[in-house]
Amino acid sequence: GGGLQSSDGKELNWFAIADERGEFAEAVAEIAGNKIIVYSDKVTKPKYVRFAWNEAAMPNLVTKQGLPCIPFRTGK
Repeated sequence: GGGLQSSDGKELNWFAIADERGEFAEAVAEIAGNKIIVYSDKVTKPKYVRFAWNEAAMPNLVTKQGLPCIPFRTGK
């Protein structure tokens, strides 16, 4: 059984989104089935997303088996 979850039961962390200018803002991320919905009040038209894109990141997003998800970014 695949799937995603928070390792500590708290809100997902270390997500950021940006508009077409590439200015990133911290974002809220929620698991919805097999997808992650990412949004921020500071970015009305998101185009890019980053996850754990910082050397200091200690993200809590893991698979149902407890394996950590790897950092990623889209676009800029």
